[in-house]
Amino acid sequence: MLLQLLILFAQAAGDADGKATPQQRPPGMDWLYLAPILLLLFWFMVLRPMRRQEQEAAEKMNSLEKGDKILTIGGFYGYVVSVAEKENEVVIKLDDNVRVKMVKEAIKTNFSLDERQKAAREKKEAPKEAPKDAPKA
Repeated sequence: MLLQLLILFAQAAGDADGKATPQQRPPGMDWLYLAPILLLLFWFMVLRPMRRQEQEAAEKMNSLEKGDKILTIGGFYGYVVSVAEKENEVVIKLDDNVRVKMVKEAIKTNFSLDERQKAAREKKEAPKEAPKDAPKA
């Protein structure tokens, strides 16, 4: 409110000199136009990638199978012995006589899944490449 009064006084002072002042926007109006652009940029740069990472993490947790080689968030390497779907728990074999029960969220990397995905990508891309042993004409 005080800002609006100052603007009105400034306009009145300009009119009192007999000179016409050009129509100006209040100083805070630039942010009004810039805010939606910044929110859209924030959504594309931060929220969308974060949502995609969460979906990939959930997909990795749900694709655990018996025998998968994994790395936990604590830094332990092991193999999945069993997966309990209802309790959201897995049993990990760390060594011959060492088994640990933990929640799926404690698994950082599933090496077996990464290898399966890599093999599927290579299999998909293999027919597109020309054979290397083919004679050149």
